[in-house]
Amino acid sequence: MAKRILPVFLLLLAFWAGGLTEASPVIRVSVVTGQRSALIAAKAGRFSARLDNGATMDFLPDDRHLLVAENGFLKIDGRLTESKDIVIVPELEDGAAEVNRRVFRGSFRVALTGGGEALNVINILPLEEYLYGTVPNEITPLWQEEAMKEQAAVSRTVAFRAMTSNK
Repeated sequence: MAKRILPVFLLLLAFWAGGLTEASPVIRVSVVTGQRSALIAAKAGRFSARLDNGATMDFLPDDRHLLVAENGFLKIDGRLTESKDIVIVPELEDGAAEVNRRVFRGSFRVALTGGGEALNVINILPLEEYLYGTVPNEITPLWQEEAMKEQAAVSRTVAFRAMTSNK
């Protein structure tokens, strides 16, 4: 038991002491995997989409865009893009987007998989912002403040361990 607790304690100590980095490390979380399509909408602020063929487009708040993998390329709202990869970035730091009717903070990468017939949507954001969304789903609001802090520390440790082991 002590052998398992010591590494977690040291990792938490490094976070609390600011020993890992000044800025929060960036985490990448797959939010859509291997589906043919995804519905994306800017919810808080505008987003800019950069396609790998050099084209750009804006995602305005509440406009929904259907991204579809078809014949090795992405289609956006029924129009072929001749692109296999899109990066969607918020104009504002606190921008939020909806992917398949679930709201996420941060940026996104949409990439083709499955021989060009499926896509993955990956949410890219600072670890601390990721915790803003996950910790409330892991606790009960009736918990005492110290228990909530401990859950945040555990969630941060698990996420950081996953980030470092899945590079």
